[in-house]
Amino acid sequence: EALKRHPLKDQMLLRVIAFDSQMEEIHGFIPVGSINCDQYDGCFSPRGVTALFDACISAVEAIESVSASLASKKYLNNAIVVVVTDGLNNDGKFSRPGDVVEVKRAFTGAMQRESLESLATILIAVGYSQWKDELNKFHADSGFTNPLIGVEQATPDAIARIGNFITSSISSTSMVLGTGGPSQSLNF
Repeated sequence: EALKRHPLKDQMLLRVIAFDSQMEEIHGFIPVGSINCDQYDGCFSPRGVTALFDACISAVEAIESVSASLASKKYLNNAIVVVVTDGLNNDGKFSRPGDVVEVKRAFTGAMQRESLESLATILIAVGYSQWKDELNKFHADSGFTNPLIGVEQATPDAIARIGNFITSSISSTSMVLGTGGPSQSLNF
């Protein structure tokens, strides 16, 4: 809902994927203004394992594809990847601990291409204290651009705070569009 009220909603696209052992695209990139939030109710039933690395890489690859298309039409664009997880990477194509370098390579590679002005990456961990050390290591090793956000439960208050943070991140990223400068990291 917060994104639908954002002043730049008509200029934003949103893609939603859900992941556990597999990734499921809830929808591809669609204009934020056309989103019906009810479509997310019950749209995914997690099955217990987490292909976290695969989800991060998929998100960046999809952004790169759309960004290249927009850039070819002379549109400047920034992107934000928000990854929400309640577990550690334990499944998927990139399931070994050392595969974190593939996530970092995807993040770094996206910024080295000229189709994106900036890329902000945000990791949100639900049930954070259970996996605190491992998630902090993943966050550092993979090169997320913003501080890790750890919440214990996905309560309405926590979700509202996360929504406000993402909206602020969008505003921060949008302010630098066309300047060639990086967006500023915000604190949750």
